[in-house]
Amino acid sequence: MTRHDPQVFDMRYTLVTLVGIASLVLLMRMSRGEVAVGREIFQGLVTGKPSVQKRIDWAHLSAVGVEVGATYTQLPNEQAKAKYRRFFVEYFSKGFRKAGGSPKAFVRWRIQERTPAWVVVAADYPAKQKTLLLTMATSGRKLQGIQWQ
Repeated sequence: MTRHDPQVFDMRYTLVTLVGIASLVLLMRMSRGEVAVGREIFQGLVTGKPSVQKRIDWAHLSAVGVEVGATYTQLPNEQAKAKYRRFFVEYFSKGFRKAGGSPKAFVRWRIQERTPAWVVVAADYPAKQKTLLLTMATSGRKLQGIQWQ
């Protein structure tokens, strides 16, 4: 068998094709996983679930133009930071409900943008004709940003 043998070419072609397909499937699964994580974090925030606190990168969080992380990192101790995290989630949820929001109103969840450092998960909010953008660090999959487009 030489490298110009048709059997060798067929094996190489088959191997390259299989690797390509496997890579595509893996990339699609990663995207779906990131979208699911973003959606879960958002739903945890709007429903006020305390467990969502550990899925947020508090030191780097920016929420609708407010540098939450800057305030958070200035707090004097862990007790103050824990209280801040609890109140943030609680008041985010209350504000969302008071505005008449519903997690079910967000549709077409998807990856909007991706870099090696972060991924932006987007969801449309037809009632307000806006798009929610959730920025998450790719390492650790923690929420770093919430904004509207």
